[in-house]
Amino acid sequence: MRTRASAFAATFVLCLLGCTRSKPSEYALRDAAAARAYSAGRYDEAARRWGEAARVAKLPKSRSEARYREASSLLRAGRRSEAVAVFDRLLAENPSSPRSARAAYDRALTLIASGRTQQGYDALEAMLRTHPKSGVAPAALRRYLSFLGASDTGAALRYLERVAPSLDGTELGEHAHYAYAEALERDGKLEPARARYLLVAQKYPYPRGALWDDALFHAAELDAKLGDPRAAIARLEEMLAHRETAYMSGSYERGRYAEARYKIAELYRDVIGDAEKARRNFERLFSEHQTSRLRDDAAWNAALLAVHAGDRAGACRNLEALVSAIPDSRYAPCAPKLCPAIKMKESRHGCADYIASSIP
Repeated sequence: MRTRASAFAATFVLCLLGCTRSKPSEYALRDAAAARAYSAGRYDEAARRWGEAARVAKLPKSRSEARYREASSLLRAGRRSEAVAVFDRLLAENPSSPRSARAAYDRALTLIASGRTQQGYDALEAMLRTHPKSGVAPAALRRYLSFLGASDTGAALRYLERVAPSLDGTELGEHAHYAYAEALERDGKLEPARARYLLVAQKYPYPRGALWDDALFHAAELDAKLGDPRAAIARLEEMLAHRETAYMSGSYERGRYAEARYKIAELYRDVIGDAEKARRNFERLFSEHQTSRLRDDAAWNAALLAVHAGDRAGACRNLEALVSAIPDSRYAPCAPKLCPAIKMKESRHGCADYIASSIP
């Protein structure tokens, strides 16, 4: 009897909970309907329904999100002027919402696409000043600098010289200083450009700096252009000294690491004239940077250096490792020409002439 009573009580409680479950809010219903319309390509309907969702939203964040989606739907429908008006309304209603930076950026691009070029780029520059910590700020900066440089090659440099110091401490600051270094380099001011690249690496060091490795790499390139290849190598080795191995496998790879090792090898080979160190660095790239697109280039160059040094056995080791690890490499069909002991399947393309011409 007690068991039956307990079962009845449990069923009653479950029914009570089911009966009192709250209905979706008006905002949620309109948001869902808008999302369905957008997914089906009915962008005018989606814009209308997100406009309704914005009107009934209780939270400012929800209202801004609905406004942003309304404007985006209008853009997909080809109604640019109406989209700009909705972006304006979003920014006026909640200028500090999570969507504000993206809305300001999209509004500026919409103005530019509508032919209101100067107004659009003025809006883009205003967005940079208002939202320097935004994730879209670096893209906005690159676009604005391209616009400035199109009409006046020195305009971008003057702009960056004025604004870069004020952006220190923001996400945009690193990109502004880096763009300043690039502009100096384009202008032929190599020593100031190198100093600015090094400033980027110093102000935004590893691991926080997103452009840290790019800055050191370009500084090293300028070292070489300014006649100091050993300083360039030291700079690149400094970068590679920060390369970390992951706990489980792999490494915390940066885009420039393998390129830096390749550049060191080239400098030893082509500028300093130390073939042995060049070969050692090509071999290190092949063995240590296993996801790099430069691996097969490095193995091939190491083999060529081995042949020039009279070490045919060493060349064969390099090439055997190459064809084993990267059998589809463009260099694989050429391996038997340097090391006849290597047997390769007949390649449809064979050894390309431009590669064969490098074989001693």
